Amino acid sequence: MTNCSTAVLLIDAGNTRVKFAHYDALSRSADNQGLGCDAKVNKFILTHDELGDLAAQLAAFENKPKLVIGVNVAGPAVQAKIMEQIDLHCGVANYEYHWLTSQPQLLHLKNSYVDHRQLGSDRWLAVLGVSVHKYAAQRPVMLISFGTATTVDTVFENTFLGGLIFPGLQLMADSVAQRTAQLPAINWEKSTLPVKFPSSTAEALESGMIGAQTAAVLRQWSLVIERCQQQPVVFYAGGAADYVVPELSRLLTEQAKLHGFDTIDLFPFDDPALAGLLVYAQHCLEQK
Repeated sequence: MTNCSTAVLLIDAGNTRVKFAHYDALSRSADNQGLGCDAKVNKFILTHDELGDLAAQLAAFENKPKLVIGVNVAGPAVQAKIMEQIDLHCGVANYEYHWLTSQPQLLHLKNSYVDHRQLGSDRWLAVLGVSVHKYAAQRPVMLISFGTATTVDTVFENTFLGGLIFPGLQLMADSVAQRTAQLPAINWEKSTLPVKFPSSTAEALESGMIGAQTAAVLRQWSLVIERCQQQPVVFYAGGAADYVVPELSRLLTEQAKLHGFDTIDLFPFDDPALAGLLVYAQHCLEQK
C-alpha cells in the first residue's frame, strides 16, 4: 500500500445546510477503521445562502484540496454552486472530484435495497462510515439519525440490511401544530426523561413524540436480535438526539435485561456521512 498524502475536501450537502471537512494532508488511516486519522481537519457548516463564501473559507486553510468527494441530496443547483466556488479557489481541472450516489455495492459494503437508486446517498455514505467501525467486524450495528427525519439503519456482515424512515421530533411537533388549534408550545429539554403520566397538554405532546421515536427504534433493535442472533451496537447522531437518547437508553437497558444481556452498547457517532466519505477518500488515496 502506498503512503499517499494530499489535501482533501469532503462535502455533505443536505437540504438546508452543507457540512464540510477539510484535511490538509490525508493518508490511509493506520487503524483501518476510516475514523481515526492524524491529519489536521477543519470542519465547518454553511447554509445554502452562504455557499458564495466557500472559496474564502477554503482560502483560510494551509493547502488547496487535490481530492474532493461529496454527497448531495440538495439538488443540482446547490452542487453547481459548490463546484463553482471550488473552481474559483483551486482552479478548474486542478483537482480530482467524485460525487457519490447509492450503489448496489461500494467498496466492501453491499446494499440490500431492491432498487439502490431509492436509497438516499447521504444514508448510504453514513452506513458506509459506521460499517468500518471496529464493532462492525463482529456484531450487527445500528445507526440512528435524529434529524428532520429519523432514520434507523442496520449493517451486518458488510451488508446494509435496510432501515426505517419516519418524521423526526420537530417534524412531528410541526405537523401537530399545523393541524390542531390552540396547542401550547413544546419546551424541549435536553438530557431529561419524558413524563411517564403527563398531566398537561405540553407534557402529553412531548412524552408522546419521544415515545413514538423510541418505540420505533426498540422495534428495530428487537428485529436485529431476531435476525442476527446478537445484540446490536447502536450508534446515534443528529440534532434531536439529546432529547430522545435519555429515554432510549432507559428503555434499551430494560429490554436488554429481558433478553439476558448485562449491558447495552449505545454510542454517539458524529457526522456519519462525512465518516463514510472519509472511508472512500482513503480508498482513493490507496489507489494512487
